[in-house]
Amino acid sequence: MVATIVAQATPPGVAGIQVIRSSGPKSIELLHHLTNRNNFSPRRLTNTKLYHPNTDKVIDFAMVVTFEGPASFTGENVVEYHVHGAPVIARMLLSVMTNFDDVRLARPGEFTERSLLNNKMNLLEVEALGRLLNAQTMTEIHQIHSVFDGQLANEIIQIRNILVKIMTAIEASIDFDDEGDVPADVTANVLSQLSQIKLLLNKIYQTGERNQNLFDGLVIAIAGQPNVGKSSLLNFLAGHDLALVSEHKGTTRDVISAPMILGDRRVVVCDTAGIRKTDDEVELMGIERSHEMLKKADLRVILTEYPPTAEDKELLELWPDALHVVSKSDMYEDIPESLLSLSTITTNGADSFLHKITELVQAQEVQQNVGLITQRQQYQCLEALNQIIKAEEMAQEALLLDLFAEHVRAAIYALDGLIGKVNQEEILGEIFSNFCIGK
Repeated sequence: MVATIVAQATPPGVAGIQVIRSSGPKSIELLHHLTNRNNFSPRRLTNTKLYHPNTDKVIDFAMVVTFEGPASFTGENVVEYHVHGAPVIARMLLSVMTNFDDVRLARPGEFTERSLLNNKMNLLEVEALGRLLNAQTMTEIHQIHSVFDGQLANEIIQIRNILVKIMTAIEASIDFDDEGDVPADVTANVLSQLSQIKLLLNKIYQTGERNQNLFDGLVIAIAGQPNVGKSSLLNFLAGHDLALVSEHKGTTRDVISAPMILGDRRVVVCDTAGIRKTDDEVELMGIERSHEMLKKADLRVILTEYPPTAEDKELLELWPDALHVVSKSDMYEDIPESLLSLSTITTNGADSFLHKITELVQAQEVQQNVGLITQRQQYQCLEALNQIIKAEEMAQEALLLDLFAEHVRAAIYALDGLIGKVNQEEILGEIFSNFCIGK
């Protein structure tokens, strides 16, 4: 018998209310035992007392709502108990519930897993839900909504269906050709279709690459000479001390990162080692990492003295698109208004700097097209794309079924893995391990 699972769906701790959720064949029976009544209307909140089955003492006065399967989140009978927010009430209720036969605590993500297994959600929607639960900005949420709308799944399924039709056309042509070669007109049509599929998959993949930036955060690198105030700026932006600040040059030897939100976008601000000429091997390694970070950063902030030294100018010329900021502005006089300046001690210029860096973050393109939202999806899409490219190569050499079909089938298999038609067991554990218990 399938177990009935129970879990707290709200975060633990003191709150106005806590929600306890159950799903499974014994959910309604469990409710009747806990309330000593059976007159509950589906999808309607009902005020009721919850009783301890052994002592008949009241555990709490609660609001209860039932969802009869399959018209529920999991596709099973589901009951939600809205109890008062004292942690002891939730603990007691869960303890009482799990004393019933075939009732146990849920594993992380098990409610969503049952929704998937009962065809209430597809794998793309499950991963989108995981992203949604961890979203930190409305920009992320808007991008996730395209998955729940079914746009992404529909595009993948359409591409898959075209590949299946290609396979059908090739096999039909082979049946009428003694040499095993496909006629030229069929070859041309297949190549045209493969070319279109390649463009579509590449567009989805590239949008997914940009989405990773959206969910992981734009990388902002702070660079400059030693002791120019890079670590102080990182600490200022983070709101607490992350990096050591010292008057001694070369204190920062590695990249120090701080995630934060700027302009409704996730960003990761990186403090880098001071860039200068030195014979210190360890410091040189840090400087090399600084250059690597500047190369891969989405935005760059270069701090300088005033007036900029020759070394400052060299760095600014190397990165002309960087935001130039005069640091430690409280130490200088007559800084031109055309230059952005900042003092982390007096906070003079802080508003202007934050406005400018936020403006640059918001200017970074957010792709509104349908795209992938996880690294796993990116891998599956890239595998399908690579198989299409190999199929094209086979078609251009000699369109033989045993050579061509191998790659088309592999592409179809990769797309099936993308939308969850195959290999679910191999990936569900990893996906649901990142979910909370009550989801």
